Amino acid sequence: MKLCVAMLCLSLLAAEAGAMDNLFLKSLQSYTGRWPKIEDPLKRAAYTQDVMVTGLFYGRGTADWDQKDEQIILNSETVEYLYTAFTPLTLHYQPGSRPALERMVNRLIRPEMSEREKVFAILKYCHSGFRKEYPIILPASTLILNAIEEDVLQLNGGECEDRSRLICCLCQIAGIPARFLATYTYFDPDQGYVSRGGHATTEIYLEGGWGVFDSLCDFYCLRPDGHFASLWDLITHPEIAESQPDSVYKDCGMTKQGFVNLRDLYYSSRCVMTITNYSVWNYGRYDWKWILYGEAKRKEATEFVTQMHRKVLTEIGIPQEKIKQE
Repeated sequence: MKLCVAMLCLSLLAAEAGAMDNLFLKSLQSYTGRWPKIEDPLKRAAYTQDVMVTGLFYGRGTADWDQKDEQIILNSETVEYLYTAFTPLTLHYQPGSRPALERMVNRLIRPEMSEREKVFAILKYCHSGFRKEYPIILPASTLILNAIEEDVLQLNGGECEDRSRLICCLCQIAGIPARFLATYTYFDPDQGYVSRGGHATTEIYLEGGWGVFDSLCDFYCLRPDGHFASLWDLITHPEIAESQPDSVYKDCGMTKQGFVNLRDLYYSSRCVMTITNYSVWNYGRYDWKWILYGEAKRKEATEFVTQMHRKVLTEIGIPQEKIKQE
């Protein structure tokens, strides 16, 4: 009898916890997806411009499109969920399903390496270890967008969003959780509301917590307790970037001022920042057709940005005479 009562109590507690979890997740829905709630009008205007511009290139079914559909804004309302339950730490990669990426991981890391050494080996390669191998003749000003990770390995790294996804994949194959971050552009009122920033990067789970690592250059920060700083740490404690040990600046090949400049451009509270789960085993769900970004597309994008820039700013009441031409 006592056992039955105990089991009933446990069932009721589990049901109550599940109901609370569902209620909590429902409360976060407004911060999820392509058009999340953004309270600050200037941030919302810059975000709108960014999303509309990327929509010129990335269509439905691409990884970039899905990233925006599934992203969650990082703010004080979502931070607890994003840093506890959002990203599963159990990985489901099936060995042999992406052999080219596996070969690269096996080339970069060794079993006796520490978790930190494995992550740094992957990052070092993704920052400076690429060899351009595809015999493709394209104009020098043409970029290839929307490349699957196997192609990114051979295309000299791709853009920041491509390289971020590659870092996620290599880390996950190595048994280390990683996820995709987007920091959107912001408008600078002191410079005529010109657009600044806009980046894609990664957070990697190592040594018991999430740390932010730049996708294009050696940039990471250590907290005073020696653990890697997360994106949220940089937002809430921006002074971390300028109080690093000299060994960190040296390891990253940057000065303290370089760290501060990078923080202010890509990792400050002026930006809308989002987190998305991206999994190496889900590659089959996306359309990986290459998108060639050449002179014609660049001209189209420039004209569109000029129109959108003035439109989104005037819609929130910024006088035209204060808006500098993009």
